[in-house]
Amino acid sequence: EKKAVAFNSWRAMVARLGLVWEHLSFSPIGSLVLGWLCGIWLLELVLTCFFPTMKRYLLRCLSIEATHRPETDFKIPFTAAEAAIRLARVFKNIGLSKQDREFAKIVAILGHGSRTVNNPFDAAHNCGACGGREGGPNARLLARCANDPEVRAVLETEHHICIPEDTWFVGGYHDTSSELLELA
Repeated sequence: EKKAVAFNSWRAMVARLGLVWEHLSFSPIGSLVLGWLCGIWLLELVLTCFFPTMKRYLLRCLSIEATHRPETDFKIPFTAAEAAIRLARVFKNIGLSKQDREFAKIVAILGHGSRTVNNPFDAAHNCGACGGREGGPNARLLARCANDPEVRAVLETEHHICIPEDTWFVGGYHDTSSELLELA
């Protein structure tokens, strides 16, 4: 839990610095002063304009080095029955609720979203069902629920959906602007 707090405080600090940078860079004088005072920010501006993917990669490496990611094995925030109801609805919507359907050995559940640079309409590329946010956390939660043995037992008894023991669900994120996949 301490790792999660450290990771979230690191992310909050980076977000605050990014917001300060953004507000100062909107004015002509502010952007010149920022460029003169801090050469590293000038490097950040060049990376943003000409190498946005490399910038994202470098920031990800720095954030991983500064604080490790929190554990991805988390407690499901629902009871087994509630999680089974949600999974049954999802499986029905995608056509996996029939008895004759078989699950693959590995099932990828992907939430989608978009990470763009210099786009004021960034949220328009994200999921409307997720309130304009990225859908990766929802996909990871759904995969966590589907891997839980108690939830699988409720799915089989109450909803007649049998997931084989050797089937494993993996949650992830699909970046629709760059076609990148991040699996958790």
